[in-house]
Amino acid sequence: MNRQLTILAACTATVMLLMSQAAAAAEGEKIRVAVAGDSLCTNSDPAWPAVLAQKLGDGYEVKVFAANGLSVLRNTYRSIWTRYELTHSLSYSPNIALVCFGANDAKDYNWKRKGEFVAEYNRIIAMYKALPTKPKIYLCLPPPAVTEAPYGISRDILHDQLIPTMKEIAKDAGVEVIDTHTPLKGRSDATGPDGLYPTKTGHEIVGLTVYSALTGKAVELPAPPKEPTKEELAKIEKEEADKAAKAVYVVQMKVGDVVELTPAYIANPKGDGADGKGNTEDDTWQFWFQYDTRNAYGRMGEYKKGPTQVPGGKDVEGWVYSDTPDGKGNPATDWSPEYEGVWGNTKKGQMMLHPYTHHGLHASLAITFRVPADGTYEITGGITDVLVVKKSPDGVAKTVETPDGRTIVYGANEPKNEDGVFWFVEVVAKGSDQKGRLLGQGKPIGDKNEKDSDTFEIKNAECKKGELVRFGIDPNKWWGTDLTRIDGFKIKRLK
Repeated sequence: MNRQLTILAACTATVMLLMSQAAAAAEGEKIRVAVAGDSLCTNSDPAWPAVLAQKLGDGYEVKVFAANGLSVLRNTYRSIWTRYELTHSLSYSPNIALVCFGANDAKDYNWKRKGEFVAEYNRIIAMYKALPTKPKIYLCLPPPAVTEAPYGISRDILHDQLIPTMKEIAKDAGVEVIDTHTPLKGRSDATGPDGLYPTKTGHEIVGLTVYSALTGKAVELPAPPKEPTKEELAKIEKEEADKAAKAVYVVQMKVGDVVELTPAYIANPKGDGADGKGNTEDDTWQFWFQYDTRNAYGRMGEYKKGPTQVPGGKDVEGWVYSDTPDGKGNPATDWSPEYEGVWGNTKKGQMMLHPYTHHGLHASLAITFRVPADGTYEITGGITDVLVVKKSPDGVAKTVETPDGRTIVYGANEPKNEDGVFWFVEVVAKGSDQKGRLLGQGKPIGDKNEKDSDTFEIKNAECKKGELVRFGIDPNKWWGTDLTRIDGFKIKRLK
């Protein structure tokens, strides 16, 4: 009986879709397919809606209404109710509506309002049902989160709570679900290094999965890559260990020696390693960005000279992250390669950085020191917030340039969001590691905080050859106005 009902429901859905298609065809129009969602629908070229359009052919028109960070809940960083994507998708009068919102609601602070999420999603479905075109409505499930919290999205909430909730919403509303989640699970080639966004292969899989769901036609998904065997993994690990053992360390530290980061080192595109390329694994000092809140680190891959938005103009040189060949950053990630990075100004003897900003989220930048020998080390340094937003003591809004190069913006009221930066020092096995052995962490400085500067002195840090001492600067809870001066980063071998 249950099987008969399932078959009947599937046939009914197919008939309804055919009726919608027939109505469009009778009017001599293409069948309009609206894809309403977030940047998971757009972060590749081609993204999955383009794959779907190609498969559907000339009789269909697939139009995307999406933007990064969109959430179903109200009063969030970027709610669909304060944007135009949803309303524009409704105005498009689709025959088929693919509703792909939800991933950004799976953040800890958003999911506390699960009841509101259900109510708002039902409202979205009702709005599509009310259209004169009576579109066939599908809810598309978000892709899997590979890491713990990509872009602040909780993997546990996404997998264990949000997806089951979306399925329940669809069931209660009498609409269908397209499982664009399961086909990507467990595939190393389907998710990018950020732990969430599908790769080009991932988008192909999603596009084909949606096509199959809409048409009932079988598709052949790209074959998964061959995973290495235990023997092959052991061989790779041995090769890496042999490579580490043979590694040449530019800096050889005897007891009592001190090594210090300098503006000239940051401003040197060649680094000091044997390969003649800066910011690679054989360099003494290396520069990293955190992919997003509470996630792994990536190596800054591009050397830039003269960022226009950083004090010093053409005199500053340094390292930024950019994942496009033209160096203009990736529009899908909101990355500004001229602003977020680490720079040295040799004329002024200054070192500056600005923590990473991404989709309105934040994450730290980090500088690592490559430990040349087993031993006991002393680690010292300091930072100053040089772009400070504070409440004016006399209630008068003004901007003051201080003799030490800071810019203080005084407002009539207490800053709403600006909350400064803080430092932390930890030891990691690899620069990409999400977390390490924490040696120390400072309190927030700058903006609404009491102090604009802070220093640290960490004694008797036990480190092993090949480990990295990571000095990170985190933008605290808010990601704006966090231009920071590095007042020092020194390593001294004690034993």
